[in-house]
Amino acid sequence: SSGINAEYGGSRLNTREERDESELNSENSALLRRDNHPRTGSTSCWPIHRSGVSEALIITGGCYTRPKIVSGGARFTLPFVHKVQRLPLNSFLVKATTKAVYNVTLGAPIDIIGNAVIKVYSKDKKCMKVAAEKFMNKSINQIKEICTQIIERCQDEILETTTLQDVFKDRPFFCIQVYEAASIELVSLGIQLISYSLAV
Repeated sequence: SSGINAEYGGSRLNTREERDESELNSENSALLRRDNHPRTGSTSCWPIHRSGVSEALIITGGCYTRPKIVSGGARFTLPFVHKVQRLPLNSFLVKATTKAVYNVTLGAPIDIIGNAVIKVYSKDKKCMKVAAEKFMNKSINQIKEICTQIIERCQDEILETTTLQDVFKDRPFFCIQVYEAASIELVSLGIQLISYSLAV
C-alpha cells in the first residue's frame, strides 16, 4: 500500500502522504539554497543578522569562546571579526536502508527501508549548543547523512537479532526498538528523532 504500515515516535507521519518526502524537501528548499550560498559560514560583512523562523544563528569569533546561538531574533556582529552561520531548526525526512535482507517467504533478498523525521532539538538549550558545536561547519546534506548513518546502524543491529518474518509479523515492536536505540545516539548530537516508520 502507499501508506506507511508501522511507525513510532511523538509525531505521526501520514498514512496518506500528508508529510511525504517531497513536502519536506519543498519546506527546506530555501534553507538549502541559503546553505549553498557562498557567503554562508564566511566572515560576515553585514553588522546585523536576523534568524528566520526555522533557523538559528551561530556566531563565533571575537569575545565568544563558545558558539553564541540566536533563535528568533537579531544580533549585531563586527565585520571580519565574527563568523555567522545558520543552523536549520525545521524537520527533515531521511531514509535508512538495510540492503539485501533474505526473505524466506519470497525466496529472495529485499531491502529494508525505514523513514525517519529528524530535527535539531531546539526546545532544549543544551541540545542546541551541542548541535551548534557538532554541525556549525556542516551543510544540511552532511547533517542528514550523519543522522542517516546512525539510524541505519541501529536498524542493522536490531535486524541481526531477529528474523525478517518476525519483523513483518510485528512491525510496531521493531519500530519501537529502532526508535529508542537511534534516539539515544541522535540526542547526543543535539538531534531529536521525531518519528520512525518501516516502509518496506
